[in-house]
Amino acid sequence: MADLKIYRDEAEIKKIYDKSKFVFGIDEVGVGEFFTPLIATAVYVPKDKLELLKNLGVKDSKLLSDEKIKNVFNDIKSHIQYASALISQKSYNILFTKFNANEIKFLAHAEAINNLRKKVKKSELLIIDAYVNSDPSFNKYYEKIIVSYKDLYGFSPWKEKIAILKKAESHYIEVAAASIVARYELLLQMQKMQEKFPKAKFNLASNKETLMLRDNFIKLYGKEKLPLVAKVVFKFKEDAKK
Repeated sequence: MADLKIYRDEAEIKKIYDKSKFVFGIDEVGVGEFFTPLIATAVYVPKDKLELLKNLGVKDSKLLSDEKIKNVFNDIKSHIQYASALISQKSYNILFTKFNANEIKFLAHAEAINNLRKKVKKSELLIIDAYVNSDPSFNKYYEKIIVSYKDLYGFSPWKEKIAILKKAESHYIEVAAASIVARYELLLQMQKMQEKFPKAKFNLASNKETLMLRDNFIKLYGKEKLPLVAKVVFKFKEDAKK
């Protein structure tokens, strides 16, 4: 079993962060929404750019409008290094036959981190928004994705310290920037999907309205096309009542 250097104590993480020059912030979007791909982004911010990014409006992307996301992304993109991983709806549905939701999220994070390592040759600390409460579970995901599927995905071993923190995007600019880049790329993907299926409507949710939009999409384009635009593995309580 893997034995990663995982830190969860906020004060301890802050001490490690202050001593680390090369920090990657990681965040994702599209986890709980039916009509979206899953996009994870890793961001490196030079320490001398942190205050600039804060002044440019970098904060948790959930606090920003779509228009503000676009503006902030364009303002910060030349000051950071970033890389993303996109798991399309179709790919998500296929992966769900082998992995659970947390493992798929870990896979997206791992790919984003691997992609950023190609641009930034050194990394000391990975800061990840908490989505798993136990270190053994996180180590289990690592063992399955990074080690067992090494030949398939080609991910390098993680030698960095790993900080797993609740609401990390509210504490560290690197994670907030990652949330903004991921959200920006999600908006682009949704725009492309709308252009491909112009008669349909989509929302960024998984609710009763989503069910209506799903049924309308099926009427317009056929059930066989639904896995191209939706995570059809998601279960709705309303479907069980039918």
